[in-house]
Amino acid sequence: MSPSDYKRQRLNRNEARKLVTRLVNEEKIVFLVHAFERMEERNISLQDAMNVLESPDSFILGEGELERGSYRYRLCTNRMLLAIGFKSDGSGLVVLTVIRRQQ
Repeated sequence: MSPSDYKRQRLNRNEARKLVTRLVNEEKIVFLVHAFERMEERNISLQDAMNVLESPDSFILGEGELERGSYRYRLCTNRMLLAIGFKSDGSGLVVLTVIRRQQ
């Protein structure tokens, strides 16, 4: 699939996960200020968040959700969840927030 607008067209889980892998490998990741604020508040390091992005065991939970005009995805491991989105042209990954998952 080659959507013309990655923010407004939902990717399935597999497509979203493949795009995450590609963008992480290309080092095209942006963290919003909100994500940094929540990480500090929740005592989560940048390395913790990067480990989720880089982990081959991380997965997209559910389907993309349309919020504020763009699709967002939940990238998870057993311990963390990152809310992420993509730039309109698919050239970058945006980390919106980071949460510790309850065990």
